[in-house]
Amino acid sequence: MEISLEALGLDELLKSSVEEVMNNITDYNTDPRKTRKITIEIDVQPIAGNKLEFIPKIKTKLASINCVSIPFYYDGEGNLYNENPDQYRIEQVNVKPMKKEKQNA
Repeated sequence: MEISLEALGLDELLKSSVEEVMNNITDYNTDPRKTRKITIEIDVQPIAGNKLEFIPKIKTKLASINCVSIPFYYDGEGNLYNENPDQYRIEQVNVKPMKKEKQNA
């Protein structure tokens, strides 16, 4: 007796799971070296009249997304800033371009 992936409805589920894993691998927010996993599980349920019911399940385990920390600063009043409010800043610097010197050929 032969049972194919297609007969169990697993062909499309497996294809979808492989695409999901490949998208996770190529995602810049995940570590491409981490192992991913696709698990196929088939429950076999006997039912009346000498019949069997096959219940396929596919689970994927993907690499987690790498989060980036973003520093914020707060003052004594509880206000948040994305730049240090105690840092001195130069608001505007006037820079004049230098004149090119003529080269004698």
